[in-house]
Amino acid sequence: MNAQHVLVIGGGGYIGSMLTRMLLEKGCRVRVLDKFLYGTQSLEGIQSDRLEVVHGETKHIEVLTEAIKGIDAVVHLAELVGDPMCAMNPQKTLESNYFATSVIGSMCKFYGVKRLVYVSSCSVYGASEDDTVLLHEKSALNPVSLYAETKFDAEQALREMSTPDFAPTILRLSTVFGLSYRPRFDIVVNLLTAKAIREGVITIFGGQQWRPNIHVQDAARAMMLMVESPLEKVAGEIFNVGGNNLNYQMMELGQIIHEQIPTAEIQVLETDVDQRNYRIDFTKIRSMVGFEPEWSIAMGVQEMVEALQDGRVEDHKDVRYNNAAFMKTHEHKV
Repeated sequence: MNAQHVLVIGGGGYIGSMLTRMLLEKGCRVRVLDKFLYGTQSLEGIQSDRLEVVHGETKHIEVLTEAIKGIDAVVHLAELVGDPMCAMNPQKTLESNYFATSVIGSMCKFYGVKRLVYVSSCSVYGASEDDTVLLHEKSALNPVSLYAETKFDAEQALREMSTPDFAPTILRLSTVFGLSYRPRFDIVVNLLTAKAIREGVITIFGGQQWRPNIHVQDAARAMMLMVESPLEKVAGEIFNVGGNNLNYQMMELGQIIHEQIPTAEIQVLETDVDQRNYRIDFTKIRSMVGFEPEWSIAMGVQEMVEALQDGRVEDHKDVRYNNAAFMKTHEHKV
């Protein structure tokens, strides 16, 4: 592992800023390629001569070429994330989430990078007709948003270019929560916790929909495992990333938050109900690489409460913490 030279595309983001630090702690040399859309603060404080930071975009071929040369493994995290953000500009979403990923795969293949870890999403499963069934990696996919469709298409593109010498690993992430060096408050647990603290209300839309969840540190740790595991064990594989005990209905998430913040009131609305509904089976990642989440929802909520109360997060409504809000006000930068 210590000899690995890893390129983290999107290494300054919500998950990437955690992964970058973990890889450095493991002794890797790390090159980060990021356009730093939300600022460079996420990597501040890192003091390591094994970290190289490249400001640039995946759509610039010359930048991408130089970033990939000499690399042993690539983790690709740099896409437009979330249904609301992606719906605002379908063209940019297609460019970032499908075309750029296809180019990254092709260039890794051309330059002999055998280990490419692509971060997809459990949202590719979409709306499950039977939520009593746990969906596994071979279950039918039913994306119901542009974001999920581009993830699905990117997965297909990478699988189609696979050969015995180049077989990308695909990670389908649960909905991520928790505090990071680049905070986000446009994801359900974080947003509901912030609203409970700042506004005294926990707003649930619908409440019966199922979601798998994973803490940002556990998500980064799963990616690190894909970098350090024997290549023959993970090459060409698809893994759902999460834990079976972290499948929750939205109402259950609200109740967990309420237990941590009992002064907040749970408010249930039947408007704008998200149609996504899926429970996921995480047996494969546990059995093949020994991955188990370490963080519970309650632990993540408590972490967020402390950050909101001690001033580490001053304004959870800052547009830098919300992908869609940032797109609305800074679309020219995206």
